[in-house]
Amino acid sequence: MYRRDVDKVFIGHHAEFLHQYCNLRRNMKEPGEDIHNIRQRIDEIYTIALRMANEWLSREQKKIIDIEVEVGDGVTFCITEEVEDFWIEYSLDFPLMKDNRENLEWVIGDIKRVMEELNIHVPHFALHLEPIWGIGRKGTTCIVDKGKEIIYLCLQVGNDFAIFLYKDIPYDHIYYHELMHAKDVIEGRFPSGGYIRERELYLVTSLWHFSIEGRLQKLGKPCKKKEYVIEDEINLINSFFPEEKIITEEALQELCNELWGKEVTFQELQSIISQAFTGVSH
Repeated sequence: MYRRDVDKVFIGHHAEFLHQYCNLRRNMKEPGEDIHNIRQRIDEIYTIALRMANEWLSREQKKIIDIEVEVGDGVTFCITEEVEDFWIEYSLDFPLMKDNRENLEWVIGDIKRVMEELNIHVPHFALHLEPIWGIGRKGTTCIVDKGKEIIYLCLQVGNDFAIFLYKDIPYDHIYYHELMHAKDVIEGRFPSGGYIRERELYLVTSLWHFSIEGRLQKLGKPCKKKEYVIEDEINLINSFFPEEKIITEEALQELCNELWGKEVTFQELQSIISQAFTGVSH
């Protein structure tokens, strides 16, 4: 059947519906209602139906995917396009996408390389690119869906896809760090986690970083120096517990030494937090 034939069938059904609707309205009309009122109501219904059809087509076109997690908030991912088997999301007014296509392929190539080095394999990879500047940003983060079929990476990039460099650490450290989080989830040491609200869970993430950076160091991959990690995590903890002294820097240093390079689980870190941090329970 040709497309024009399908259109004819649809138009015929549409016209039949309107005819039946008119008959029903005539039979049910209130005193004083005339054909003009019926036509006006048809216009209203048509507008509603058209809006619903546009929403459906928009969702199909964007291929919206809900990434569900076990802990925290999941994320809704809108596929703008697919590049080298990666789902890509970016704002259509993101100017870099028009002029730097080769840099996008370079980023994807780096991610694939790091995944291969870390022995990470999933059916789907969702890469969300957002500018470093502006409001409403999600921030760089990595999420694995609870079915362990999708890795979602929100990556902040600047001009020409430049990635923020942390002190003297190579640019691709961000891929190794975020994908180590994904590796721990895929291999069952941590639950699938999204954007978290409970500040106690940030403590889990802080201790998790000691494990990740130490393991990257053992593997000979780009990593943060231990003193950098301590500095960053004590600042993060103080920002979430500004009125409370839940741990001293010396005690956090001891935890860093204990966990550095060690493969840990979510449950182990929860146990450590309940014992080592003052006034914190999980």
